[in-house]
Amino acid sequence: MTDVHEYVEVKKADNELADDTLRTRENYLNKIDRWFNKNLDKQIEDITVEDTVKFFEHYLKPKWRKDTEKKIIRDEKGQFKKVETEGMTTDTARIYLNTIESFLDEKLGILEREEQKFNKYFKQMKDELPDSDYNKKMAQETPSVFERDELEQIMEAADFKYELIYKLMLDSGRRPKEVASIKVDEVDFEENAIRYDILKKSLPTKRQIFIDDNLMDMLKRYIMEEVDDNDEYVFATRSKQGFLTTSSMNKAFRRHAEAAGVDLGDKSLKNLRHTYVTFRRKAGDTFASISQAGTQNTVQVMEKSYSGGATQEESRSGMGMLEDDES
Repeated sequence: MTDVHEYVEVKKADNELADDTLRTRENYLNKIDRWFNKNLDKQIEDITVEDTVKFFEHYLKPKWRKDTEKKIIRDEKGQFKKVETEGMTTDTARIYLNTIESFLDEKLGILEREEQKFNKYFKQMKDELPDSDYNKKMAQETPSVFERDELEQIMEAADFKYELIYKLMLDSGRRPKEVASIKVDEVDFEENAIRYDILKKSLPTKRQIFIDDNLMDMLKRYIMEEVDDNDEYVFATRSKQGFLTTSSMNKAFRRHAEAAGVDLGDKSLKNLRHTYVTFRRKAGDTFASISQAGTQNTVQVMEKSYSGGATQEESRSGMGMLEDDES
């Protein structure tokens, strides 16, 4: 009978899921397996759809909360140890449910799925889920964007490293973590490009993001002056992950905005990405073109959450848009 290891191997062979997705599913399935061992004295390979309903009723539903309050746990010296939460977001519950649904779908034959009323039970469970936190987020108004003068002031207040980070985000539309985790060997000075891993089934593993000429000169200078020969990442740190954390980047951004006299309001570092997309949309680019450029967003997501898109094919950059005259 199918167990977690066999399920993962089958999915690997199918080559339809990204490695990160597989690791996530394996992690959740192992957690589900432990719950069944403890509460129903069953291995995951022996469970039925009705067992899944019990898991849903007794584990997932009780954990839903409007606010998943986080509690900081410290050691005897008062040093940070970990963060715990009793609650569970709707999206986490959906991951659990989708994961176990995929596992059972792989495990059961068509006839057995029909006998266990597979579709009926899973539809009932999904209907009981509150509105997705993700859908709520997508239903919000278009994210706030920066004005050109605000960006110029923040850039002037930032040091060389963070000016480079902010401009890379604004130029390519990448997320904070994606910029922070750029590897030295991913930078192609000859092509004025950075190669990124794209974790989508429909896209190639690597995708090139083309960079503004002046910004690439700035990046080259930073690597030559600030990056050690043995550093894997452009923005390397001594932290466990090896590169800047999003938290530290956000703190720096707030500090530079304050120094520049810019009131952030509801904006933060991630709004540089929103600003980039808005600039590209105003330039006449389509949602499809920015999706094809490898930003890891679908057209549907951008239609709901952004007012614009970007194009790689026309070789226009976000920094270039900053330099354009307003018209």
